[in-house]
Amino acid sequence: MDDTSLEDFLSGDDSEETAVDADEPSSDTARSRQETDDPVATADESVAPARTTSRWDAGGTMCSACGETVQRVWDAPDGLVCATCKEW
Repeated sequence: MDDTSLEDFLSGDDSEETAVDADEPSSDTARSRQETDDPVATADESVAPARTTSRWDAGGTMCSACGETVQRVWDAPDGLVCATCKEW
């Protein structure tokens, strides 16, 4: 089996270069990047910040419902509760 170089894959014909319109992005990635950087596109949109649903503490934390000390507690309307007290 012979070694192959990158030149073996080139057509060698540079006369047919594709003209790219300056106003049009050259790829989907460039188009996507252009749309995301547009401040007008995101000015009217609002996104709620992410919320945590559980917390973990190696030393343990107290469940606000039953008082048991557990390593993982879950957010609930009444505070942080253990998995047993959490209404799933």
